[in-house]
Amino acid sequence: MVHRLLLASLGRRELDDRDHYGNKRLDLAGPLLAFLFRGLFKNLMKEVRMYAQKFIDRGKDFNLELAIKTKIITDGLRYSLATGNWGDQKKAHQARAGVSQ
Repeated sequence: MVHRLLLASLGRRELDDRDHYGNKRLDLAGPLLAFLFRGLFKNLMKEVRMYAQKFIDRGKDFNLELAIKTKIITDGLRYSLATGNWGDQKKAHQARAGVSQ
């Protein structure tokens, strides 16, 4: 894809809509990772809230170390970097595909 874009910009290939710079999406790593981490952290906070609410409703003390499941963020980051599907696994229709190519 990049090769075709360079050929078109050098005039060795005819331009089409796919080669137009306006149709290119370039997202940098920082904002993409921030977007991903924000979503994963939001899921983690939802899990902690549900865990705490369950124990509070029963009138018991809860252990915060057990409430925080670090695997949520770790596995989410690994999944996104490995597959290129940027976002939540469960919400595939909202995920961006082909990000880490």
